[in-house]
Amino acid sequence: MRIKSRFIIAQVLPSGATVEGDLRKLLLRDIHQALRDKIQELYGDVGSGEIGGSTMVKFFDIQHSGILVVRCPREKETEVQFALAALSKVKTTDLVFRSLRVKGSARTCIDTVQELVSEFVSFSVADEEAKQRVVDGLLQAISSIDL
Repeated sequence: MRIKSRFIIAQVLPSGATVEGDLRKLLLRDIHQALRDKIQELYGDVGSGEIGGSTMVKFFDIQHSGILVVRCPREKETEVQFALAALSKVKTTDLVFRSLRVKGSARTCIDTVQELVSEFVSFSVADEEAKQRVVDGLLQAISSIDL
């Protein structure tokens, strides 16, 4: 039987006295491990087995947009969203995770992430030519990920 997935698209924001340099040191696997630990803390061994095994952080762009994509089982979508919202620290960095959208297929997820990246990058990069290079690079990275 095939496990049906949902894709949670979230934004990672600094919290409190977090320094920009601390954010840039974070890796996808750091957030994945912190999310798994939070699921274990909130839902115990049974919840961790049901949710944690098939939940994966698939995309993370901390450099420009702060966009994060998490794939999880369809039946456990709300539990994973709650764990993301409850997650406040990754390694030693204080963060806030804001859930933006939930999508049911990889295609609609990629389309939505492309829209959001274009929107968020326009606020963070002032030069129009540099902004277009950043957006093009991110769109290429998004389309190449295996969701």
